[in-house]
Amino acid sequence: MERKDRNFGKQFKEYREEYLEIKQLEAAERLSISSSALSNYERTDRDLTPDMLAEK
Repeated sequence: MERKDRNFGKQFKEYREEYLEIKQLEAAERLSISSSALSNYERTDRDLTPDMLAEK
């Protein structure tokens, strides 16, 4: 069973690419995380939650 927060990483990637029109590296810098960490979140290898973004 896929958890709801797993979908959030995919939605974030879509939002970043289609609406913000920024590269993964720029998004990672704005979030103060590495681009590899952001890649893991977007691929749903790690959980990305709205709370993590609210802190930034």
